[in-house]
Amino acid sequence: MLSLMQSVVTAFLAAGLTAWFALGRFRAEKWWEKKVEAYSAIMEALHHMHRDLTVSYEAEIGMSEVPGELKAELDAKYTAGRNEILRHADLGDFVISEKAAEALVQLEKDFSWSNPNESYFEHLDGKAFAVSQCMAKVKAAGKEDLAEVLSPYRSVVRATLRKLIDNVKRLRSEKS
Repeated sequence: MLSLMQSVVTAFLAAGLTAWFALGRFRAEKWWEKKVEAYSAIMEALHHMHRDLTVSYEAEIGMSEVPGELKAELDAKYTAGRNEILRHADLGDFVISEKAAEALVQLEKDFSWSNPNESYFEHLDGKAFAVSQCMAKVKAAGKEDLAEVLSPYRSVVRATLRKLIDNVKRLRSEKS
């Protein structure tokens, strides 16, 4: 009778823990997906900003004009990218890591600062450099952040499963 009771309790405990872990993993995975979407949007926005600045810079060096259709497309993507960056900078570390949010805020500070003595060429070069730095920081922060989202869950699961296995082993040894 005691053995049957132990089996029933163990089965209910295992089922409850399985459901609890599944729900926790589901939440962690959904949060991870949101973070991936945010980091992807940020990196794409930074790419479009950098491309516009680079093409304009190269045209300025070559003393040429960017063709009208291309310039309009690049300007539209730059504006959309800049708005996306501003949105994520305003959201801060709600979805992305604090390091990534700080990189976006720093980019906005770099963009708001201007030197009245610099040429348009220097202006473009400085902004392109600021975007490049921001891209590197956000990429590194994103990799770190995305790796950490699921790892705390995994360590909790491992620790809890170890305790459960130890308890089952203890019960079996007491039964013998």
